Amino acid sequence: MKYSIWIVAIALLFAACGGGEQQQDPVAFAKQQQREQLLADISSLENQMNAKPDTLDKALANKMIDAYLKFYNTNSTDTISAEMLWKAANISTALGRHQKAIDMLMNYHDGFKSAPKRADATYLVGFIYDSGLHNVAMARKYYEKTIELYPNTFWAEQAKGALAIVDLQGEDLAKFHEVYLETATRDHFTPRPLSYFEKMWDAMRREDQNKF
Repeated sequence: MKYSIWIVAIALLFAACGGGEQQQDPVAFAKQQQREQLLADISSLENQMNAKPDTLDKALANKMIDAYLKFYNTNSTDTISAEMLWKAANISTALGRHQKAIDMLMNYHDGFKSAPKRADATYLVGFIYDSGLHNVAMARKYYEKTIELYPNTFWAEQAKGALAIVDLQGEDLAKFHEVYLETATRDHFTPRPLSYFEKMWDAMRREDQNKF
């Protein structure tokens, strides 16, 4: 009987000593460590990119996309996952990976209902279809969607301006180029290719679509 009381006393003593501390779930602890490491890796990559603001290091940019997506995929409910997906989409756009950027922008819009840039994302999908993929039907669809879902925003106004000229790029530039070639022959100067004017058109529209 005394032995049993002693065992109980020792057990209660250890329970009292450890009662103020809670053991952390090892799985949760490992996930937290992984999250912190991913954020550290992302910060390092961003610092490297910011150190070269005038150039786009494609290899580094691809590493950043991978890091952003890894964070998003392993921490999908994290409060900053939307931001990581947004950054990955923007870098993909800069690299000309148009469909990948569209997919990520749509995931951002549809997966994060309280994300602050949902209007921006909808407009940018239309813009990529327009200027990157030259898909007029899809560009028009997402410009119209921007106006419908976010009518009183800056991006709705941008979309209205884009809709006014979205159909012009193909046929009208081609017609202009035909006349331009005739002028070049008549006035004896070397003409530029149609692709030159297409690139100029895209660049000017990116600068200020409504003004253009």
